[in-house]
Amino acid sequence: MHGEPATSLAFAEVLRTRYSGRVHVPRWKEVIKLTAQGISTEVSPEAEAAYFREHAQASLHAVELELARIKAEFEKALREDRLSDKEVERLAQVRDELKTIIPG
Repeated sequence: MHGEPATSLAFAEVLRTRYSGRVHVPRWKEVIKLTAQGISTEVSPEAEAAYFREHAQASLHAVELELARIKAEFEKALREDRLSDKEVERLAQVRDELKTIIPG
């Protein structure tokens, strides 16, 4: 299957469920060799590195979006005097945990 990643993965899941078959969604620049006995895949180091960078960038973006959402909710709760000590402490713990991901 080939197409947008989210669409391809959703379609692959439908095929797996409906037909109980094996489905493979190739990554960007993945070389797929079809043989009479089955399927073999080969990913070049460049494609693997590009996929890793893309995945890392998407993960960072998702964290940024979640932090923006948390910040807005936290500020709203603070204005409305709805914050507990437990929530403030948990936020401090999350901050400390984030600092350990890439020290610097």
